[in-house]
Amino acid sequence: MSTLLRLVLLTLAVVLSPSRTQAANKYPIILVNGFTGWGRDELLGFRYWGGIQRDFQNELTAQGYTVYTAAVGPFASNWDRACELYTIIKGGRVDYGQKHSATHNHLRYGRNYTGLYPQWGTANADGSVNKVHS
Repeated sequence: MSTLLRLVLLTLAVVLSPSRTQAANKYPIILVNGFTGWGRDELLGFRYWGGIQRDFQNELTAQGYTVYTAAVGPFASNWDRACELYTIIKGGRVDYGQKHSATHNHLRYGRNYTGLYPQWGTANADGSVNKVHS
């Protein structure tokens, strides 16, 4: 077997095998709707994440995961959706930015959120950083 083929096979084995670090971490999962999507309590009980009969948030929670569902604007720009998602996770009032809101002719500030996981990105006493699954 050539050295190149061995290297390719080894790389594939490493890339495709489950990582113990990923499997062992306790990072929360944040489910975010896509374009034209909706929130957990919208659309008459039809779950974006699970449909009519399933509920992925509840299923993952039952398996021991910490799971949150964030709902961003279904027809908003990527910029607006990113601002909304950040604020939904961290908490506060959505700030779309002065220049962006003036350029796109909409209000600079949006809704207030308490924050699903406000400690995201902060350091713990042991130096570890609070992360979420991506």
